Amino acid sequence: VYTKENETGDMFLESMAAGIGKNDRVYVATSDSLVQLSALRSGVLRMSARELREEVESAQGEIRLLLEELNRREDRKMEKRTK
Repeated sequence: VYTKENETGDMFLESMAAGIGKNDRVYVATSDSLVQLSALRSGVLRMSARELREEVESAQGEIRLLLEELNRREDRKMEKRTK
């Protein structure tokens, strides 16, 4: 997201969080405690930048494992076809 002129990222996040309803599952990832507090008040879920990095790295690991398994299955299929 590109913010408006003279608008910081924190300002954008605070205004966006205020406009999101409690029925939506939206996370604000920031290590700024004031922005986290504002998000919580608005009913938005929050996580720190560190938590977001860990979640992304975990997802990348899961994707890597799934791709490796799919490749192994494909290799087995190819071996059966060539026999």
